[in-house]
Amino acid sequence: MSSESARGAPTAASARPYPLRSRLVALGRAIGPARGLLILGAMLIQLGTLAWIRLFVAGPDGGDICRDIVATQRILHGQSPYARIPNCGTLFNVPHPPAYFLLIGPFALLPLPWAAALWDLLGLVALWVSVALIARELRLTLSPWALALLLALLLTWSPLPQTLLEAQISPLLLLLFTLAWRWARRGRSGWVGAALGVATAVRLFPGLAIVYFLIRRDWRAVGAASVVFVGMEALATPLVGGLPGVIAYATRESPATTAEWITHEHNVSLWGFTHLIFIGPRDVVALLTAPWLAAPLTYALLAALLGALALRTYRRRAIPFADADAPFLASLPALLLASPLPWQRYFGILLLPLLVLLARLPWLAGVRGRPATNVNQLDTATDAAPTCAPDTTTPTPRVVRAGAALSMPGARWLVALLVIQAGFVWLPTLVEQTFTARPLPAVTGALAFAAPTYALLALFGTLLRSPATGDARQASGGKGDEER
Repeated sequence: MSSESARGAPTAASARPYPLRSRLVALGRAIGPARGLLILGAMLIQLGTLAWIRLFVAGPDGGDICRDIVATQRILHGQSPYARIPNCGTLFNVPHPPAYFLLIGPFALLPLPWAAALWDLLGLVALWVSVALIARELRLTLSPWALALLLALLLTWSPLPQTLLEAQISPLLLLLFTLAWRWARRGRSGWVGAALGVATAVRLFPGLAIVYFLIRRDWRAVGAASVVFVGMEALATPLVGGLPGVIAYATRESPATTAEWITHEHNVSLWGFTHLIFIGPRDVVALLTAPWLAAPLTYALLAALLGALALRTYRRRAIPFADADAPFLASLPALLLASPLPWQRYFGILLLPLLVLLARLPWLAGVRGRPATNVNQLDTATDAAPTCAPDTTTPTPRVVRAGAALSMPGARWLVALLVIQAGFVWLPTLVEQTFTARPLPAVTGALAFAAPTYALLALFGTLLRSPATGDARQASGGKGDEER
C-alpha cells in the first residue's frame, strides 16, 4: 500500500458522520449569534425567575413537593408512605401511584428547599429540551424577531410560575409526551409506548393517550406501554409496603384527595366545572344549586368528549401518524378535562399541541418544503441538518414540513395569543385578589373560574377539527380525507 493511499484511508474516528463536537459547532453556526443571544437571555431570565420564586415567594413547606419528600423519607425509614401527612400545609394525603417514588426518591436525600429548587431546575431543562425537539422535528427556521416572539410566549406562559412555585411534574410530562409524539412520527412504536408507559406510571391520567394507539391498532406501542407501566409499578410496590400499600393508595389516599379537592374552584376539569356550576366550591356561590345534576352531566360531557376523540382517531387510523397526528395532540387537553384533579399548572403539557398548531397555521408561518420520501428518511434528514440551517433543496410531494418566517399578520396573532393565554389562566387569580368578600358571586364561577376549562375545550375542538396534511391526502390517492 502506498503512503498516499494510507494517508487517504479514513480512520474510524473520521468515518463517523457527525461527531458530537462537530454537530455542536454546526448547530452553533446555524443558530447564529443573534438567535444564540436570545436563547441564552431567555434561559437566564427563567433561571432568575426560579431563584426569585424559591428565595422570596415559595413557602417554607416547598409546595406540593413537600408531601412527596415526606412520603419518600418514610419509605427510607421502612414506613408506608400512604398515611396522613400533618406538616405540609393543607396537603394531607399522597395521591401518587407507587412508581412516582422511583422518580422523586433521590430528591428526598436533600433538604426540602434544595430538593424543590433542583426539581424545578430539572423541570426547566425538560421544558427547553421539549421545545428544541418540537422545533427540530418540524424543521422550523425562525428569524431573530420571530424567535423573540416565541421565546416571549414561553417566558410568559402563565402556568409556568405556578409549576415552579409548587415544584410540579408537568415539564417532565411535557418531555415524555414530546418524545412519544416525535417517535410516533418516525414509526418507532416501541419507544412511543415506553415514553407513555413512564408517564402513566408516575401520573395515571396520561394513560388516555395510550388508548389512541389502541384504536389505531398499534400493538407494539400498546404492548410497550403496558410492559413499562406494569414493570415500574411492580418495581415500586415493595417500596410502599407491598400489596397493602397499593391497596391503601387505591382505596384511601387517592379517593380522599379526590373528595377533598374535586369541588375546588381551581379544578379545571369537567368534574370541577360541573361542581363549580351546580354545587359551588368553598369560595364561590353555585350558579344553580342542583348537586344531583353534577355527576350525570359530567358523565354525559365526558362521553361526548371521549366519543368524539375516539371517532376522529378511528377515522384516521389508516393515515400515517406523521400526516395525521392531530387526534393524538387533542388527547392532551382531553386527558386534562377527563382527569378528576387537574390544575392550571398542568397546562405545561399543552405547549406541545400549541406549538405544533402555531407552526401549521397558514396565517402564522410561511410554508417551505423540506424533502423526505418517507417518515423513516425524515429521521436521517432531521439529524443531518440543524434546526436553523438554510434550505437549498427541492420539495417532493410526499412529506412537506413547515418552515418559518412569521408574516406580519402572524406576528399580530402571536402577540394576541400572548395576551389571551395570560388572561385565561390568570383571570381566576385576578378575581380572587380583586374581590375580598367571600363567598364570591355565582357569576364569577361561570365567567372567571371556568375560563381555563373553556380554553381547554377550545384547544381540543381546534385540534380535533384540524384536517390531515396535504401529503396524507396525496398518499391516499387524492380521495380527500374522510372528515369532509
